[in-house]
Amino acid sequence: MLTKQFDTSTCFQSIGYEPAVPEEGTPAVLALEFAHGGIYLYSDVPELAVIALLLSDSLGQGYHRLIKGRYPCAQAQSVEG
Repeated sequence: MLTKQFDTSTCFQSIGYEPAVPEEGTPAVLALEFAHGGIYLYSDVPELAVIALLLSDSLGQGYHRLIKGRYPCAQAQSVEG
């Protein structure tokens, strides 16, 4: 999984991406950890959309333009104990 940590983003703490593996029937998954602490998993996100997000001048604006509302999304369960 590709993972990128952000020290300067006010929107994201980290972004992770696992490309699809068609032979195994595994969809692509984009994991977004927001600065407020929530983690959301977006499925079927193409690699080009992730690259465009990472190259955006503003990750928050890129997220709203390229990801939010375009792909199936689920909030990840907390693993804190």
